Amino acid sequence: MKKVLLAAASLLVVASLGWAGPIPPVPLSVYALPVGGGSITVGALTFSNFSYVANATGGAIAPTAAQVLVQPYSSGNEYGLEFTAGWVAQPGQAQYADINFTVSCNCPIIDAVLINGGNATNGGTATVYESSASVPFTLTTGSFASTTFAGTSSLGVIDPESGCNLTTGAGCTISAVANGGTAHISGVFDLYSTVPEPASLALLGTALIGAGLVLRRRL
Repeated sequence: MKKVLLAAASLLVVASLGWAGPIPPVPLSVYALPVGGGSITVGALTFSNFSYVANATGGAIAPTAAQVLVQPYSSGNEYGLEFTAGWVAQPGQAQYADINFTVSCNCPIIDAVLINGGNATNGGTATVYESSASVPFTLTTGSFASTTFAGTSSLGVIDPESGCNLTTGAGCTISAVANGGTAHISGVFDLYSTVPEPASLALLGTALIGAGLVLRRRL
């Protein structure tokens, strides 16, 4: 009986496998166009067409694409990427950066989650921003924000029509402005969830039926 239950459990695990396990972070410059290229796969999602620009004022130094690390990340049913770097602003300084990419899937993408791994003190501001033209939405957050939409197979993030103003920070993914205090953003998480493909559902159904038949014959 235990062998039958183990076999059924194994079938379910195989049918539901996605991305898992730690993958070392890689410099964004490896992927960012026009120098880099290629794509990153996380679960059923594919991230490609990366670009990165940054600017700093007041003596701050903006991280380059080689200093920004990108790593697959998942939380529950959400899959995506974590971008980490030191976007830091001391009094009188500001940091602005823009990370663009395309996320696609052979299945419907149904929501977006944006998480800001930053903080600000004494009047400073640390915000992250995300938008898409292909499926119009905008997320702006000091900590966490999410949105749902009709399923789509591809999202262009950030909105290429609005762009990023590296002087004011308007429309930029990352904005750390110290004013009279301090501000920093050390991580940005872009996560998305999907509806299972019909093929995946069929595989899961086949596994369940097969496990049920085996169990029935054993009993």
